[in-house]
Amino acid sequence: KNNIKIGLNQLFQTKRDNKNKRLIEIDLYSYYSFDNDKKDQSSDYLHADAMFSLNDYLSVDYLAAIDVYDNKSPYMMTRLRYNNSSIDLFLSHLKLRNNKSLFSTKLELSPREDLVIDSYLRYNEEENNIEQASITGYITNCCFEYGVGYRLSSRNEHQVIFSLRLSSF
Repeated sequence: KNNIKIGLNQLFQTKRDNKNKRLIEIDLYSYYSFDNDKKDQSSDYLHADAMFSLNDYLSVDYLAAIDVYDNKSPYMMTRLRYNNSSIDLFLSHLKLRNNKSLFSTKLELSPREDLVIDSYLRYNEEENNIEQASITGYITNCCFEYGVGYRLSSRNEHQVIFSLRLSSF
């Protein structure tokens, strides 16, 4: 694939605690294809990514693609994130062209330095069901995180998860 990304990135900064901090970043771009076949229609979309940092802990993201020929969007996503030393929380809404609307949340709690609890939930508004839910607990020992958890999918599949993550070198 011979594509080039063409766009504009704009960054606005502010002063917080006597330091320059990111306030808003906006990225508008598209792709130009040098290939003759039009199988990949990505050049027909204008992509928009925006992030607004309300403070050092709270931010809002917006992602979308707009078809430049029919003025419709295959996807739009809005996400709110709260992050501090012991809590990392994402709340997001994904709207797809076929009117499928997905809400999801991800929560990571670190009550102690050696313990992490990670949970995820995705809800399909159109079908009025939970597509996926999971919870995993991790214990840190040296440079590894050992985890055990549970996952439920929309097909009513139940899974027990065993996980090993490298946390540092």
